[in-house]
Amino acid sequence: MKHIPIFQDFAAKMSEAKKVMINKDDSDEWRVAWGVGSNLDLGMGSSSTPKLKPHELLLSEAITAFMKKYHHFTAQVTVQKNPSRKNLIGDITLTETSVKKHRFRVNYNPDQSYTHIIKSLLHELTHVKQVVKGELLPNAEYTALLWQGKEFISIQEYNKILKNIKNQHLVYRNLPWEQEAETAAHDLYEVFLSSPEWASLRGRDTTLDFIMDNI
Repeated sequence: MKHIPIFQDFAAKMSEAKKVMINKDDSDEWRVAWGVGSNLDLGMGSSSTPKLKPHELLLSEAITAFMKKYHHFTAQVTVQKNPSRKNLIGDITLTETSVKKHRFRVNYNPDQSYTHIIKSLLHELTHVKQVVKGELLPNAEYTALLWQGKEFISIQEYNKILKNIKNQHLVYRNLPWEQEAETAAHDLYEVFLSSPEWASLRGRDTTLDFIMDNI
């Protein structure tokens, strides 16, 4: 299976608070990287990935439904949590499966505030929208990235940025697909909290009710 990248969101500082933390200020720096990923069948879960708890599943389904409706796209999206990489906020992998069949796996790190979990999923689902709508795609050889139908950067050059992300952070953040995803993570947060998808979660899980009361 051909594949390139993993869209990865990194935080320069991760919250030390775990499940009890609901809110956190947005002073954390969000960095995004797209590195070479492993082969993934995006329709299947990983045996090494912790299963989502009921409130986590409900929340991820609501965010996914919100983004599909907001951006008018359809895709098969599997959300899972991956706490193994401590400085990772979230990622997706772009493969032939996602490009041709619109099947995606979105990972997020559960060891962050629920505010940042929601923003992380909004960010990653923006990348899903970009791929589904043909805005962000690999070329036929998977050697370059196309943005809005035009070759934007080679994978070789892209990976050079990633390998030196500390010094190339601003270059990376200025990539057009990352600008859109980061803007969405912040601008759509309040929109989601005012959405029917968010409101529909009330009363379905006691933990989720607590989150909704305190976020």
